[in-house]
Amino acid sequence: KRFSSVHGRQSAMEVPTVRSALGGLICMLLYVVLTISIPPDSFKCGVADCGVSGRNFEDLQSIPNGEQPRLGDFPWAVALYKKNAETGLWEHYCGGTLITPHIVLTAALCVVLKGSKRNTEDIQVGLGKVYYDYYHIESTAALLTVREVVVPDQYIGAQNKFKTDIALLDLDVDAQLSTAIRPACLDLSDNFHLRDNFTGFIVGWGMTENGKRKEYLQWARQRYLSYTPCLEKLKKEFSHIPTSDKSCIIDTQGTSYSDQWRGSAGSAFTTVRDGVHTVYGIIFSAVPFDFQTLLITDLTQEVHRTWIRDQCHRLTRNLTVG
Repeated sequence: KRFSSVHGRQSAMEVPTVRSALGGLICMLLYVVLTISIPPDSFKCGVADCGVSGRNFEDLQSIPNGEQPRLGDFPWAVALYKKNAETGLWEHYCGGTLITPHIVLTAALCVVLKGSKRNTEDIQVGLGKVYYDYYHIESTAALLTVREVVVPDQYIGAQNKFKTDIALLDLDVDAQLSTAIRPACLDLSDNFHLRDNFTGFIVGWGMTENGKRKEYLQWARQRYLSYTPCLEKLKKEFSHIPTSDKSCIIDTQGTSYSDQWRGSAGSAFTTVRDGVHTVYGIIFSAVPFDFQTLLITDLTQEVHRTWIRDQCHRLTRNLTVG
């Protein structure tokens, strides 16, 4: 059982039982009307104060790409660690995003190895970290274990060009939220779609131009291209055509090179909406020939939103019951 201090995750409305048929009909109609009118903010896996950065959007727009972020600028950034079978030491290998106090969103390729999900005891999650090193002591950080790894049934990795490259990690305990640890928002409604050239942000631990790992968290502004213009951009030179659930994000300043984001698969592409950061994509891979382009799994697609919403509710329900 997971121990949690988070309460009130049951459904927002319980329709009372009434004796008269007319009363029951009125209650049912009222329930339907209220359900239909629920605002998009209700579809955040139950998290109210999500997506709050320590720096406002205007400041982020004016800072050059690659500058080290301040603590709390991207408090949803997650470092994933795997245990080295030979040394027994924990090594950084992927990124992720905190979307509730107990759920991390990442890429399936980060948690599936040779067709099987990684064992939960072989994964640890780093929250509130600035430095990638598992053993670098940081007073604001938390290192948590994983209770369950969740991957779509249809995910078969390279056999299907990594379609549905999404995964969730359910943590053993809820993260203690702070200015350094806070979930990003995740709009699972159908009320908003990204337009081409929409600006967003990526964050993660990557590589330098010399192939050495960056010691601290990196971030960059990116602009979004949906599948069709993304495909037009790639098909002339990229032999492996991406699946239809992928989109492009392109460096806005031409200062970032895609190879530096190796090790950041699973990290989020977020956009600022109504003053908060909302996740709309998961980094999949760099594009070999194009130094300013990354591929993301596009979470604006209904099939992905539905899967995340269903699993999120299942995991939250398990917490409430268990």
